[in-house]
Amino acid sequence: MAARIKQRLRTALAWWSSGLLAALPARWAAMLVTAPDTATVARQADKLVFKLYDGRSGELLGERSMDAGDTAAQAGINHWLARRQRDLRLTLLLPQDAILEKHLVYPQGAAPELRALLGFEVERLTPFTREQVYFDYAITRRAEDSGQLHVALYLALRQTVQQQLDELRFLALTPTVVATEDAGSRINLLPEDTRGLPSSAARPLLLPGLLCLILLILALYAPLLRYDALAEQLEAQVRDNRAKALQAHAQTAEQQLALDRARFLSTRPRFPAPAMQLLLALTRSLPDHTSVHQLALRADELQVQGESAAAASIIGLIDASDYFEQVEFRAPLTKSGHDGKERFHVAARLRQP
Repeated sequence: MAARIKQRLRTALAWWSSGLLAALPARWAAMLVTAPDTATVARQADKLVFKLYDGRSGELLGERSMDAGDTAAQAGINHWLARRQRDLRLTLLLPQDAILEKHLVYPQGAAPELRALLGFEVERLTPFTREQVYFDYAITRRAEDSGQLHVALYLALRQTVQQQLDELRFLALTPTVVATEDAGSRINLLPEDTRGLPSSAARPLLLPGLLCLILLILALYAPLLRYDALAEQLEAQVRDNRAKALQAHAQTAEQQLALDRARFLSTRPRFPAPAMQLLLALTRSLPDHTSVHQLALRADELQVQGESAAAASIIGLIDASDYFEQVEFRAPLTKSGHDGKERFHVAARLRQP
């Protein structure tokens, strides 16, 4: 209860603050708020490249790079970043080839539980478990006419991300965002509980002057507490419906998987007879003192390469079998050495039942 009230108060305060600031002239509003500067770090070959941006305009303020293990450059970059606001937002940019991107479509009703749903989808769409990856998503389009939600899912191996995070922590730097240059600020691959304080939004500077607004908000918010019990009942119903929707989606996924497996089995090559019977028939047909070097069994053909003291008779022996027909040499017979054997390459079609 207390956590819910606290969260609602924060939301209400942010809404009131933004509304009041929007009513002020732009020059006055700029004096009352501040937007912390942002920095990015990306590995390029053996270097770490740092870029610093203005929090309001997004203008590039500076760029520096350092070699791994260069302690002198490390101290300089730490001092350079420390001169900015204490809540400077540092973003780790991963290379594009370290990110797996999937585009998915869901009903718009799945939006409130989209992160939980995508957590289940990770194991279905990739060979990895949820514990092996960091992931985030961005809603790319809402199709109101069809009621569909178009979602871009971004995944990165936890081990890859953790290695770069550990390298930055060794430099006394802790990123609060992990993303890519293409995705930009739309995503943050870090788990929500490790992202730290969000510092990308503008915040009022004159907090003491807003105390009266907080009191006003509390006075207006108090009647809403009466409806808390009703809200909890509605939330319980919504959770139940979401659970049913997730279960139905999981069943659909299982059915699709079973259908894919059935299609795979239906398209596999089929031999007129079991492979073991064909090999047994071939073994019985080959003359003594014959060695097989290579054997290939395809859907309707058998090819055999080897050496034999009676290579010329192999055609007739195999053709006499109930399993083979149209037996022929694919290459001339050649002497293999002083033992009197000849090399042969024979092909035969599998006799259809």
